[in-house]
Amino acid sequence: PLQALIAEVERRWSPSPASATLHGDLHLKNFLVQEGTAVLIDLDTLSSGNPLEDLGSFAASLYHRAVLDGTPIAQVDELVARFVRTYASLVPWTIADRDVATHTAAALVNERACRSITRRKGNVVDQLLGIAQRLLTETATARDLMERFAASVSSHTAELIDVYYKTYRKQKSWAKSSVTIAWRDNSGIVV
Repeated sequence: PLQALIAEVERRWSPSPASATLHGDLHLKNFLVQEGTAVLIDLDTLSSGNPLEDLGSFAASLYHRAVLDGTPIAQVDELVARFVRTYASLVPWTIADRDVATHTAAALVNERACRSITRRKGNVVDQLLGIAQRLLTETATARDLMERFAASVSSHTAELIDVYYKTYRKQKSWAKSSVTIAWRDNSGIVV
């Protein structure tokens, strides 16, 4: 399951929508809040790069804290969604839920699960990986499913007969797309 999760993150990784100044270790302990003003501390990993990396890292830190504290994950889902909506309203580039989910899943694996192992909190690793998988599954588009299916078919001796792919371009949303695939397996059955 871990290898499949990593493969899915790598397949979905897309070029940055923009470049921004990144904190590099964005989590709640690196915020100081005083009189309604928040400032960041621990700036030793400051760099320039894909803003989705900090968004994903911050979301992963919230999920990690929820798992440790026993907070319902649905509450974190809503908190992350509100944070991303607010962030998206303040920047000139588009923030797609699918991309946030991909970067969050990557951070859950690379940062939070690994950190949990090294800090001897291995009992939360499966939960973190489960959250990562859920995020990828919930934001999977018809295109993602088609690519995943085509990869699985081509890895077997089967013949891909026809792919019909329809995108609702007016909504500009892969989530509102559909795919119909016909293929013949080794026994000659058309699916």
